[in-house]
Amino acid sequence: MLHLLFSFHASRFTFHVSCLILALLLWMTSFASGAIEIESAEFGFDRVYKRERWVPLQVVVTSQNEAFDGEISVEVNNIFSGERIQTYSVPLSLTRADRQRRMLYLFLPGTSAKLILRMMTQDGQVRLSQEIIPDPPKQAIDLVVLGLTPSRDLLNRWDGKPMGGKADGQTFVAYVSSGEHLPTHWKGYDSVDVCVIRGVSLAEKYVSRQQQAALLDWVQRGGTLLISGGSDFYE
Repeated sequence: MLHLLFSFHASRFTFHVSCLILALLLWMTSFASGAIEIESAEFGFDRVYKRERWVPLQVVVTSQNEAFDGEISVEVNNIFSGERIQTYSVPLSLTRADRQRRMLYLFLPGTSAKLILRMMTQDGQVRLSQEIIPDPPKQAIDLVVLGLTPSRDLLNRWDGKPMGGKADGQTFVAYVSSGEHLPTHWKGYDSVDVCVIRGVSLAEKYVSRQQQAALLDWVQRGGTLLISGGSDFYE
């Protein structure tokens, strides 16, 4: 009888231990599968920008089984000396299943620079870090055309072509795929000489008021905006 009682208690103990181990393994698996990632980081439009201008940096961040509360920080460093030139940041909060886009506006100095992109928690811990080496900038005399169009066909014919006439520069064409990629501040257009919007509605459901205001501010500061409509021009 004593032997049977001992066996019963031993079995219950083994069962509870097994349950605890299983729960621990499930918790560890859930923690291990949690991930925060920098999905993309695009500097300029199609990596096109001009030196000594404000340039947009669009960052897309995703989270899976892990929340985040902190900021996206970008450090601009001299590529040769490593000296820090300036730091920019925007706040960021992610739920456990999230995908968010943030746009920062960086001023690129005359010297070549590299960017250090970091996701930092509120207590200053670096959660993720990524180095970005921008492509060589376009010259001040070059003509940069930004297109928000359904396709790239019509403007591509001028990409990389000499400007002609007395100008010595070249024409470079960059694109944004939809209104959500447009800047929310005029600084985002600082490297752009001409913005072409064709066959795309600028209604608020496609382009936010902040984006509309940024585009208008840029035009008032001397930017050139060309709009051609399609069937939804007045929507």
